Amino acid sequence: YGRDATAPRPGALPTPDEMLDQALDRLDDSTEVTVGTDARVAGREVYELILTPRTDDTLVGDVRFAVDGETGVALAASVSA
Repeated sequence: YGRDATAPRPGALPTPDEMLDQALDRLDDSTEVTVGTDARVAGREVYELILTPRTDDTLVGDVRFAVDGETGVALAASVSA
């Protein structure tokens, strides 16, 4: 009420597409980028983009994005330890 509908909610989690943008902005030689399997998410054909650290000096195992093959928008994201 009276709040800008486009403004992020305090404490709101980023969308998968926002997470992908942030990850790609920070991408460097310390991260391996691979493409996984094709699938369907929300009725859309997607491919899996996998970002894996090239070091054991992190708690992140990998970050996976389901990217819409037609629009390029990330529809899902997961982080594994």
